[in-house]
Amino acid sequence: MRKFLAVTRHEFKKAAANKTFVIITILGPFLLLAVTVLPTLFSNDAASVSGGKPIGVIASTDALWEQLSTGLQAAGLESARVTDPVNGKAAVLEGSYAALVEQGALWPDEPCRFYSRSGTDMVVYSAIASVLDSYAMELRMGQLGLSQDQARLLLSKPGMSMVKLGHDSSEEEKQEQDFLAILMTSLSFVMALYMTVLLYGQMIGRSVVLEKTNKTVEIMLSSISSKALMFGKIVGLGMAALVQYGVWMLMAALLLRIVGPALGIALPATLTIGN
Repeated sequence: MRKFLAVTRHEFKKAAANKTFVIITILGPFLLLAVTVLPTLFSNDAASVSGGKPIGVIASTDALWEQLSTGLQAAGLESARVTDPVNGKAAVLEGSYAALVEQGALWPDEPCRFYSRSGTDMVVYSAIASVLDSYAMELRMGQLGLSQDQARLLLSKPGMSMVKLGHDSSEEEKQEQDFLAILMTSLSFVMALYMTVLLYGQMIGRSVVLEKTNKTVEIMLSSISSKALMFGKIVGLGMAALVQYGVWMLMAALLLRIVGPALGIALPATLTIGN
């Protein structure tokens, strides 16, 4: 038992005194949030993706311009009407516009063109395409003899609300943001488990390989059994991992109890001390 504890103490000190361990322990939660939560939040927010820059719109009719500007405003995007395609494209390249939408005279029988610097602005593209699709359907229904009010009535969606049932027959209505918060919180916890299990598993493997390469394992096995040596490594590194988890939980508790309320940060409801 004394030799087992000696191995455990040695592996714990070797892991906890490492600079990488200290850096990951302090910055780990922030890196985890940056990798899992922030990209999803930004990718679902068209205003954040556009960087606050307006969307240039080349519209052949005043009605289409009003429809697009209203739809983009509802999505949190600013719009600016453009008359010259050359100047509009130049403004996109200069960064004055986040993107440019060009609608030809034959629209909706011919597609619009969406110009951007990256060509991957799918959130902004989807918001504009949704507005254009709805308006194109209204126009085509009008061509079939339906009034604008009738067309909008046909295109209106009833929607569906999500209700969570409790064990005491209580009902709690959920929003789409609640589902996203639950998904991201679960993903963050799973990523934390995956990263730490992978990291400390590799550390045990490296320790065994290093001792085998340096020919020190034979000397150690002359005074301790192989089982005690292996379990000492696992327990020592496991204790280091638990210390790291303890620091992360302390940081989470401070964020939930002190930092979050003080700064007015809207934290997900699923991010609780219990979880």
